[in-house]
Amino acid sequence: MIRVKIPGFVNAYRTRAGIWLRDSDFMAPLRPTGWNVVANLLYPTGEKRLVLAHNLVTDAGDLHYAELIGQETPTNAFGVMELATATPTQGKTDVRSAYTIQAGSEKAFSSGYPKRNDTDTGNTGKAVDAFTYKAEYVPADGAWTGLQGGIITNASPGAGEALLTGFDFASTLAKDASTALTVWVNHGILGV
Repeated sequence: MIRVKIPGFVNAYRTRAGIWLRDSDFMAPLRPTGWNVVANLLYPTGEKRLVLAHNLVTDAGDLHYAELIGQETPTNAFGVMELATATPTQGKTDVRSAYTIQAGSEKAFSSGYPKRNDTDTGNTGKAVDAFTYKAEYVPADGAWTGLQGGIITNASPGAGEALLTGFDFASTLAKDASTALTVWVNHGILGV
């Protein structure tokens, strides 16, 4: 298999089949079904590390999209992302307490998000028929180890808070106090 390093990433290579992540020996198809969460760690050296995640839209998330399509006021605002140090086997009825949330990781979405047809070049999971959520963690946001995934939920959430989605990284990641982290969650509208 021919692998070409993706410029700027310390661990990502493009192949004919998709993207290969060297550190986790993980191969992701170019337009994978289910691997639609993209995380970029940006180191002070300017190098980046790509981490992919699998996510599942919950029942509350399905209702949210149905309410938006029906031009109704959504039951949940779903305005923040949180990172987790432990993730469950994902289920449609999951709530916030199913995840072990990293203290201090609640982050409102970046300006202009959520949006359809994301134009951010760092988001390798974007698509014209995808709805994208983006959260940006600057170096001062925290030094965290053992990050296994995260959630999208309501602001100032309680333990039983509804989730739009939960996600599980393909490999555990760490963010130190000199590293930035950007996470994009892309939900494609498949019409099935």
